[in-house]
Amino acid sequence: MQPHTEPNYRILKPGQPVAARRETAAQRAEREISEHNEKVQHLAQDIENVVAREGHVKDVDLLTLGWSLPTLNELQDEALQTVRARAERRIA
Repeated sequence: MQPHTEPNYRILKPGQPVAARRETAAQRAEREISEHNEKVQHLAQDIENVVAREGHVKDVDLLTLGWSLPTLNELQDEALQTVRARAERRIA
C-alpha cells in the first residue's frame, strides 16, 4: 500500500490546456518557495503596520489580522528578520 500523498491539482484558466495543470517537482518546489516568501513579506508588512500604529506588536494583534498561531510560529523569525533589515536600511 502506498502512503497517502496530497493530490497535485491546479485550477485551470479558461482556454488553458489540460496538460498545463501538471507540474514537475521542480516547478512545485519553486511555487511553494515563492508562496512562502510572499507570506513572509505579508507578515513582515503587517508587523510593520502594527508597530507604526501601536509602537509594539503582540501575537493577539496578528491573530486579529487573520494570522493563525501555527503560521505565526512558522514564519515569525523570517518576518522579524525582514522587518529589522528594512529598518536598518531606512536608518543607514
